[in-house]
Amino acid sequence: MRIVIIGAGEVGRYLAKGLSSEAKDVIIIDRNEQRLITLQEQLDVQTVHGDGSSLDVLRRAGADRADILIAVTDSDEGNMMACVVSRVYFSIPRVIARIRNAEYTAPPILNKLSIDMAISPEKEAAEHIVRLIHTPGASEVLDFEQGKVLLVGYKVDEDSDLLHRPLKDLSGLREASVLLAAILRDERVQIPRGEDQLRVGDTVYAVAPRSQIGYLSKLFHTDGQEVQRVMIIGGSMIGTLLARQLESEGLQVKLIEPSIQRCHILSEALDQTVVLHGDPTHIDFLTEENIEDMDVCVAVSDDEQTNILVSLLAKRLGTRRIICAVTKSEYIPIATSVGIDAVISPRLSAASAMLRFIRAGSVLSVGTLRDSEAEAMEVVAQATSSIVNRPIAELDFPKDAIIAAIIRENQIIIPQGNDMIIPGDRVILFTLAKAVRKVEKSLQIQGGRGTRSLG
Repeated sequence: MRIVIIGAGEVGRYLAKGLSSEAKDVIIIDRNEQRLITLQEQLDVQTVHGDGSSLDVLRRAGADRADILIAVTDSDEGNMMACVVSRVYFSIPRVIARIRNAEYTAPPILNKLSIDMAISPEKEAAEHIVRLIHTPGASEVLDFEQGKVLLVGYKVDEDSDLLHRPLKDLSGLREASVLLAAILRDERVQIPRGEDQLRVGDTVYAVAPRSQIGYLSKLFHTDGQEVQRVMIIGGSMIGTLLARQLESEGLQVKLIEPSIQRCHILSEALDQTVVLHGDPTHIDFLTEENIEDMDVCVAVSDDEQTNILVSLLAKRLGTRRIICAVTKSEYIPIATSVGIDAVISPRLSAASAMLRFIRAGSVLSVGTLRDSEAEAMEVVAQATSSIVNRPIAELDFPKDAIIAAIIRENQIIIPQGNDMIIPGDRVILFTLAKAVRKVEKSLQIQGGRGTRSLG
């Protein structure tokens, strides 16, 4: 598969890293030559210097032989133009655009321009944060089968009942329909085996029906108290979308914004949110606004350094839970290590959404973890696949991947060795990046196409 990516920023780099590791033919176009030089030094990709909407540049990138084009620059108009030119002049089968302006993502516009998918990083990030807010104690939440099945990340503390016991002996997990699909240890994601044991400080990724969130909350000693009060730091697009969603759910929301002009705009746009003008990095101001009484503080200003600083202040002042947005993916482990409960990257959220479309047609959903280090997929089992009609224990499935759940009609099955997948089942898989190609081969995935807007 040949994929042309326009834009070598955070989203483009993230996509290129993941796709090139699967031996896909990746070509990146960008106006910034130094960015391209850096990428070529780090990744097995081809680069072309120039404007991604230029016919000449696209020709040099081999657009006439491309299967997919992804435009992810910071310009909505530039991304849309690149997609239109690629479809009209080079008949590229599938095109994806990063578009922040919601007015441009209406289906009639996308259909008229023949853009298959439009992604808004801000909308993806806001939806990600809402999932985190509604999942107590989680550092990561991915949902599948329309939210009926969750993959949730939890930190293992020193009082955990799961410590010093082989995973195969944790019968309570099986009885509760919970599978520990992966472990993050020393900044590496690994697929656990039955003999493995958890350690203090591990982050465990558990797959379970949504109905078992209460069980997981107790298991990992998280505060299961219902969220009522949320403070948002920053009147950015993410902050606005988040406030609008939370106030529609009846939560009490305060939003702090340092720009008085932006405060006036927010006051007009939001119905129930209390919009406050002030500097969120001042402890006295935060104390005056009772940040210690907040259930959650979400730092989503356009300045990631401010977000990290305010997150640390809120933690020190007693806020129960902190969620922080960062732009650079390399900040995620740093922010987590200093005690911030959950860290998200809007651009990586957008890139994960794009992977849902880049993956072949029987893949219904894809979520990525740790800068593309691992993926969770929801797929439809094909009759021709090597994983159907055989006990799971007998499958020749990659060792760096695990079958985490089977959804059959209205039944959610956390599989054991004697369970079988049958054609038409929806299957949730967790795989390390290095095993994605082998997993796709096992699934015998067939390609598909459609017009969708996720933002």
